[in-house]
Amino acid sequence: MALGHRLIEKACFEHFALQHLNVKGTLYELAIPYLSLDLLDEVIATLLMTCTARVYPHVLTGSSAPKVRSPQVELSIVSYDGKFIVLFYDMAKELLIEDLTDFTLALFDDEQLDYKTISNVAYDLRLFWEFLACRGRCASHCTDEDFASFRDAELKSVMLSNRSKQKKRIAQGTVNARLRWAYRLLAWLQRQGRIPGDSLGERGCRVRSSLLCSEEYRHGVQNIRYSSRSSTNERRRYPLLFRNIGSNSKHATNFFPSEDTRYAAISRIHDNACSDYIAHRNTLFVDIANALGWRRASINSLTINGIKEALKQLSSDDYVTLSPSIQKFGYTETFDVPCWLVERMNHFVEEYLKPMAAHKKWKINTNSSNLFLGVNGKPLKDRSITQIVSKAMRSAGAPPWASVHSFRRKFANDEIQDETKYRLDKGLDTSAASISASVSLRLGQHDPDSIYPYVARSLTAQRSSIDEERRAHVSAVEQENIALKSLLKLRRTDGQR
Repeated sequence: MALGHRLIEKACFEHFALQHLNVKGTLYELAIPYLSLDLLDEVIATLLMTCTARVYPHVLTGSSAPKVRSPQVELSIVSYDGKFIVLFYDMAKELLIEDLTDFTLALFDDEQLDYKTISNVAYDLRLFWEFLACRGRCASHCTDEDFASFRDAELKSVMLSNRSKQKKRIAQGTVNARLRWAYRLLAWLQRQGRIPGDSLGERGCRVRSSLLCSEEYRHGVQNIRYSSRSSTNERRRYPLLFRNIGSNSKHATNFFPSEDTRYAAISRIHDNACSDYIAHRNTLFVDIANALGWRRASINSLTINGIKEALKQLSSDDYVTLSPSIQKFGYTETFDVPCWLVERMNHFVEEYLKPMAAHKKWKINTNSSNLFLGVNGKPLKDRSITQIVSKAMRSAGAPPWASVHSFRRKFANDEIQDETKYRLDKGLDTSAASISASVSLRLGQHDPDSIYPYVARSLTAQRSSIDEERRAHVSAVEQENIALKSLLKLRRTDGQR
């Protein structure tokens, strides 16, 4: 580690007469200027050969990677000038893989992806690139057969992973997400003229896909995210996906926490907390996710000053407006937050956070400090919220994969049911498309299609419930009819006597 520190400091900082690294443990927080590729190659190659350090922090390993693997591609993510830059490094050739690096840069510029999404995309692309390399192939020569083989190999890998839920349908959804990125990478490379023009297309090409022919792709990568998700369009764009798997979201839609589960999780949090501060902080994670449906990063971005400003809006209304500073895709949406929840957050600040800060001598700035701090007085990591809520949910009897995002699904499901009931009462359109368009705004989604699986599932459940009530009613009428016929027959028999 010491050698790696000195190499980075010499190559990256002394070259520009900048300050030395801020090192904590084995991770580097590195604010680096965009170096020349030659200099960057040299530094990365030297560090990788020493096996003592990485040039950048956050080296990804992937959740489903085997425990023992010798990767042909290493990657790291750096933050530079407000961008997340993924550096892909070919271990054999000791060179940066410019095609993958430039593609992820284009994604960031066009789609404003956050760190987590960039990380997932980078890992998926890495798997595909390594697979081609193992077969002695490259992007300019891969075929439909390569895509099919990659799909089948990844399905086996996911199913064998120790983190697998051992459900083939879920595994197929994971593989489909990876395959989509492989298609999109190839389409982008061809559009940029980096691979031959007959590499990907609907006819006469080595890889069959309509991505480059679709109208939304002609205007840039960013519009694919908002394209229609009809089964016909999906089959044309991504012909080799596993069929009938549903949305490309990696989050399963088959679990919604009940109120009993939520109460049980909160009870476990209070039982296991080491202090009142921890208990009320962790309970707020659950209550905010349940009441607002926010993602963990948005919850974790709340500040003390933001709560103070929201308090100024309190009036006779039931809601105040609040905009979390971190939202997916860089959105800046404003949400209606119940007044009782804002008052609870303020109560947490005054009665638990400030006393704890004074006792522990934490240095907090009421104008900028995060609302949620760890036991060391520093802002929590997003993944810490996941771990805290996951543990409480599992102890409450929820499935192993249930976490804070489960409450987003619960919120979406509740909103869909309320919207459907409102539309039925008012005689309005109750189609899935109309409900998706309305509910997506409250979820902070710009693409109504993104919640279509929730809406379809909810409407199906409601129809099933209605059908069950109708069947029960018909059965009751039939039983009553049989009883009346028996009574009539008995009376006729008595009359004949």
